[in-house]
Amino acid sequence: MKFEKIERLRLRVVFPGNLVANVKAYQTHLLILLALLVGGSFSVSFLQTRWGLKGAYYPNPNWEGEPTLVRIDNHPYLKGDMGPKLLATNVFSVKWSGWLAINQTGVYRFATYSDDGSLVRLNGQDVVNNGGMHGLQRVSREIQLAKGVHPIEIRYLQAGGFSFMQTLWTPPGEAEKPIPAEVLFAKPPARTGMLFRNGLIILSKILHIGWSSLLVGITLIFCRPLLKRHHIFLTPHLFLGIMLLGISAFGVLSGGFTMVNLSRSLFSVQTILRDAFILGGILSLTLGIYLAVRQGLENLFARPHCRIVLLFFLILVLLGIEVYKDYGLAWDEPMQRHGGRVNWEYVTNGNRQLLQDVEKYHGPFWELLLILLEEKLHLKDLRSIYFMRHLVMFLVFALGVFFFYLVCQERFGDWKIGLCGSSLLVLSPRIFADAFYNSKDLPFLAVFIISIYTLLKFLEQKTWERASLHAVACAILITTRIMGILVPCLTVLFIIGEMLFRPSTKAQFKKNLLLLGFYGVGLMGGTILFFPVLWEGPVHHFLQAFAEMKQYPWPGTVFYLGKNIAATNLPWHYIPVWMLISTPILYICGFFVGIVVLVKNFSKDPLGGCQHPKRQQDLIFVLWGFLPMLAVIVLKSVLYDAWRHMFFIYPAFLLIALHGLLAVWNVI
Repeated sequence: MKFEKIERLRLRVVFPGNLVANVKAYQTHLLILLALLVGGSFSVSFLQTRWGLKGAYYPNPNWEGEPTLVRIDNHPYLKGDMGPKLLATNVFSVKWSGWLAINQTGVYRFATYSDDGSLVRLNGQDVVNNGGMHGLQRVSREIQLAKGVHPIEIRYLQAGGFSFMQTLWTPPGEAEKPIPAEVLFAKPPARTGMLFRNGLIILSKILHIGWSSLLVGITLIFCRPLLKRHHIFLTPHLFLGIMLLGISAFGVLSGGFTMVNLSRSLFSVQTILRDAFILGGILSLTLGIYLAVRQGLENLFARPHCRIVLLFFLILVLLGIEVYKDYGLAWDEPMQRHGGRVNWEYVTNGNRQLLQDVEKYHGPFWELLLILLEEKLHLKDLRSIYFMRHLVMFLVFALGVFFFYLVCQERFGDWKIGLCGSSLLVLSPRIFADAFYNSKDLPFLAVFIISIYTLLKFLEQKTWERASLHAVACAILITTRIMGILVPCLTVLFIIGEMLFRPSTKAQFKKNLLLLGFYGVGLMGGTILFFPVLWEGPVHHFLQAFAEMKQYPWPGTVFYLGKNIAATNLPWHYIPVWMLISTPILYICGFFVGIVVLVKNFSKDPLGGCQHPKRQQDLIFVLWGFLPMLAVIVLKSVLYDAWRHMFFIYPAFLLIALHGLLAVWNVI
């Protein structure tokens, strides 16, 4: 009797039965609130378009004559073909002038990162002199500034070739970042103007909190049926804790509710969808992680061999912690960090520099996570920052190795073979070293393994929970590298194949169709959530990202078979040869034997065999390994640094090699 009362109390506290009725009863008030939020946010966005400095663009490198273009720029920033598009010439100069508002007396560091020359002048004094004609170069200097308004002038010249200009500052006690638009004035600000701008900032924060609160309520309404099914979540304290965790994470991602720029272009639909995806995605991700961890731990500890498995991965993690400081920087690691910083500034401060950045279509998920850790750990020394990055990347790789163990165990049904496969992956020299300093290709490899595992579990048992977890894994995969679209394609292919060729009832067919639609919606929502550039236009920017992936605009050459070859004209055998010469011979022998074994198995009963779960898994592994390679050969995609862009197919290579090694072992 007492337990039943507690159950009723829990349901009443967490999911009041009249929740929807209350929404209907107060629909007038909600409509008024919605109108205020929309009107207020639109007004704030419109007024914020006038923030920044006056930019004068000259068709010569000397700031001479009449400027061709004069406009208000939110940020003194140029990159790539932005200047030539504005002035129809690649030889030009720009002068940004106005006033800088300082809210706190202290030492400020200013820096320019430019190609060619740049200059920052404050109060008539040259603070940063990065002048002349040179390649990409950074110069910084500290200056003591008093609270108040200071005249500022920023200059940039471009004498041809690659163009880049960015101005950064480091306020007291903060990390380096682009100068925010809210402290820049094109005209001398009066006291009333300062008060108005501060009031506008406060109003934008209030509006953002209002949107967040409204979206919390909407999210709870839509999550109610899903959460009600899992009675473990119905305890008030646990559910409230998860909800607050999601809201806190949302606050962290939006800079503690300090996102000043709600939207610079079309406000209404974009901002609502963006915030809905962010908040709903974080809540769903939190619940999904809880379910995954809980299920994984239950499965692991239910078996007697768990101690050996845990010992293996404990040794792996301790090994990484011991040696992660022994690895240096990759040549493009600072560029990857720059891409994460640009995305971070867009998410937290609404800095639209992202939309002009060359790296905007590079998947930002892990770089955003690394910048988040960098900010919250208050790391400013570059050595400490890159050590942190290397350790985190190795831990991500270790997580991928663990899921590779689960994939091997799932396919071969033996934990010993799972550990053998994990050992083969760890003992791959070309892979292990990159696990520390490659913040793009190795995380992509790890998440690809995780998404394949969630695909196998989803095909094994089609439930809403597994569809949710698979959608989250695939969203993270695509927002790491756009090539991750391969896994959703495999998901749709195998689900539809089962629906068409495997006998099922009408109810099962309908459920599978609904699950596939649910997976698709979750995948799209998660992809938009984790890919900030898509907030400006999901379809357009996704297609642009996919087009860039097919032919990345890199004009360099690669050294291959004794010759320097243009990256846009690589021979078809580039990837196979690189894989063969950098992979242990034992693995290669196992791979070719494994190919023979798989061909023999499939040739016995091609159609019927594919319906068997194990044959189905083998087919997934074969497509995982060969489809990307064929796509690269057919599309003539740009590759460099050997075959690091194709590391994600290496686990499929090892799974096929395991087939061959097991066949040889059985013969022996």
